[in-house]
Amino acid sequence: MAILWADNGARLTSGQLGRLYTVGGSVATGPYGINGGPAFRLTGAGAELLAIPLNPVPQFATAILSFDLRISAAPAATVALANIRLGATVHITIAVNTSRQIAIYRDGVGGTLLGTSSYAIPLNKFVHVNPRVVIDNAGSVVVRVTESGTTTITNNLTSVDTQTGGSATWDRFTINAWSGGVNDFGSVVAQDSTGAVANDILGPDVEVEDKGPNGVGTHGEFEKRVGSVFRHENVDDPTADDDTTYNETAVVNAIDTHEFDDLLDPAITVYGLMGIWTARRSGGTVAIAPVIRQGISDTVGAAFPNLTSAYLAYQRAYSTTPAGAPWTVDEWNLIQLGYKRTT
Repeated sequence: MAILWADNGARLTSGQLGRLYTVGGSVATGPYGINGGPAFRLTGAGAELLAIPLNPVPQFATAILSFDLRISAAPAATVALANIRLGATVHITIAVNTSRQIAIYRDGVGGTLLGTSSYAIPLNKFVHVNPRVVIDNAGSVVVRVTESGTTTITNNLTSVDTQTGGSATWDRFTINAWSGGVNDFGSVVAQDSTGAVANDILGPDVEVEDKGPNGVGTHGEFEKRVGSVFRHENVDDPTADDDTTYNETAVVNAIDTHEFDDLLDPAITVYGLMGIWTARRSGGTVAIAPVIRQGISDTVGAAFPNLTSAYLAYQRAYSTTPAGAPWTVDEWNLIQLGYKRTT
């Protein structure tokens, strides 16, 4: 696995966030990131985004998060910044106290305080935050924060009980805000420690880069409905325009694939990709599956089952190419992505 989630909100409007996340309170997408890039803006008490990395839901023992963060105010009381959960059970809460220090709790705030940093998160300035949590009765929590190019290990807890309840696994995470505050989160990545690549903290320069369809692919078996001359132009919306432009098929096993925007810097490291497919059914039982075309081979992933009559967003993350190799700029630039109707 390794890369489980990677998103910056670029492909979802504020009103569409509920298609991919469980949303609490005031959460928006927009140009809130570093240098005006895309990011999530969480405002006020109760603001929360909850993400479940895969469906069907996996369970992992190690959780690694990565995100750019800017806060506008200190909380009036210690409150969650992020947490690691198994279902409704909170294993670890990464919190911020009234002095803007990072406090680590087993369970939620008000649970067992495991440690507090001397470091204080600055106001109105982006920092990069990397928590790594091993869930166990003798687990660990390490938090690294990079500010102005300098990385500080703010919390380093070893041989501590990080497990709430009977299972030492997690399957979802949240990011949060607090009363009187505006928290901007950019380039949100979640990982576990399995696999041979991208299985540990990636460092402070990690950026989620948005890429969309830009050309005709090998397969064009769905029908164009409304809108554009080419199929890829019906699904290249910066944010999904739903029934304004779309492709559809009544044929099981039909496939569409599309060329995508290239990565332009040959020197960057590609840790993985996460695709987002927005789809609905018009009737009956319908499932679609993600497709990666590499060379002359199509790799069809596990299906997103039982589409509903309303548009939802479905995601799948890939830490390696279909051939099992680490991603490179050239590998990304040569693949096509698409979808297949499987039922």
